[in-house]
Formats: sequence, structure tokens, C-alpha cells
Amino acid sequence: SASGTFNSFNKVLVSDLEKFYNITKVPGGSEIKGNKIFQQTDSNPVYVMTKTGYQNARSAVEGNGDFHPGVSAGNMVLAISYYKTICMAAGKDIESIFTKGSSLKIGLTEGITPSNKYVANLNRIVGSNHIMVPYKSSGKSATGVITGDIDAVLLNEAKALKILKGGQLTCKYTQNPAGGNGFKPLTTRINDDWFGWTYRHLLLGHVKHVSNAFAKTLYTRIQAIMSDPKSNTSMKLKKNGWYGEVMSQEDMFKTYEQAYDNTTNLLK
Repeated sequence: SASGTFNSFNKVLVSDLEKFYNITKVPGGSEIKGNKIFQQTDSNPVYVMTKTGYQNARSAVEGNGDFHPGVSAGNMVLAISYYKTICMAAGKDIESIFTKGSSLKIGLTEGITPSNKYVANLNRIVGSNHIMVPYKSSGKSATGVITGDIDAVLLNEAKALKILKGGQLTCKYTQNPAGGNGFKPLTTRINDDWFGWTYRHLLLGHVKHVSNAFAKTLYTRIQAIMSDPKSNTSMKLKKNGWYGEVMSQEDMFKTYEQAYDNTTNLLK
């Protein structure tokens, strides 16, 4: 499994699945390493959760082979969405981001090309002169806005929710078009149809070396676990500010394709 927040979620999911299966946990250390273990497992049934649409799109744009080859609906057993929210240091006015002529330093962790697109589109709509400041991790970007190195940040909601409890941030608008986690949809503040304002980060759980019937049963059990508000997994999803998607395997694949296309458009 992947590291950090992904890994901690997988541990909780395993705790709910162990009543059905004898599970061997293999920490990957990172999303890339976890996926490598998955790909190199030649015979035993194996599961991994990755940002598959994002990773495959990035790999294709860079001219490489698929990060996760052979994606198919029948091998998908889990889908989770999460979003990012706009934050500033506590006491700051987030509406200043949308003020014509304003010039703020905005931290992003999307990579240079996508991050520049976010700020360029914001400047286009608002008539602002904001400056993009790249960061390599959400933790460092959050620290940057708290210490005043930057003025605002687009922060994943799991990280934002943790820091909000300490009173160090103020966050208001989310890329989630439906809103959630106490944040308003960014689209209610920005009257623009650029797809980046509603970009969804999609996590997918995959299996291999299992029968179609096994994959379908595992998918069904995970769907039931995520639908049970008292399950450990549901409580972890809520704590992370994530959304466990209750959908068919076919719809998971369609959502994967959308994530792939949106990420390709961001990276090019």
C-alpha cells in the first residue's frame, strides 16, 4: 500500500476486511513503491490503491509506459474521491484572492505546468496578478502559508481539516462541486467553466491474480463497508474528508477515464 494518509487508510480498510480474508500487509513506503510491489507480484492474489488515472496520465504525457497497466472495470474494487480547498493563515480574508488587481503568492503542489494553469486562470477571471509558488508536499505548503512565506494555498482537505482544528488556518472554498467538509463549492465564487475548478483526485483499489467472482465479492464487501456509517473504514473516510464512492465497477472505470483525461489536460 502507499505511504502516509493512503497507508493509514489501507490499514483501517484491512481491519474491516480481515473477518472475511487472511490478509498479509506489505507496506510500500510510497505510492510508486507500493504499485511496484503490486506489479511485481507474479502469482498470489494482491491488492493496491493508487491515483491510477493521474499516474497513468502523467506517465503517458512524459512518454513512458503505463504506471498501472491493464486497468479494467472487473479488477476495480474501490473508488474514493478527495478534493482540495483554498486556505490562508487564520485571520486572513480569503475573499482578497478574488479582488481585482490583487497580487498574492499562492502555493500549489500540482507540479509546475498544472500549478501555473491554476494561477493563470484565476488571474484571467479575477483580473489579479497572483504569483504561483511551487511546493513538493502539502505539509510544506501548509507550513508556508502559516509562517507567511506565501499568502494562500490550495491544500488537500485531509491536511486542511487537521490544521483547522489547531486554529492556524482559515479555509473556505473547495474544488468539490457539491461542497462538503464545511467548505463551499469554488464554482459558487468563480463563474467559469474551466474543468480545473472541480478537479477530483481519484483513488482506485485494484486486484489481480483473482477470479472474476472473487473480485466481484470483494468489491461488494467494500461497498457495504463504506456504506456502513459505523464501520472503521467509514469513520476513517470522514476523518480524512474523503468520499467513498458507491458505484458500479463500470462507473469506476468511467470515472478513471475522466480522471485520466482531466489530468492529461492539466499536464499538457
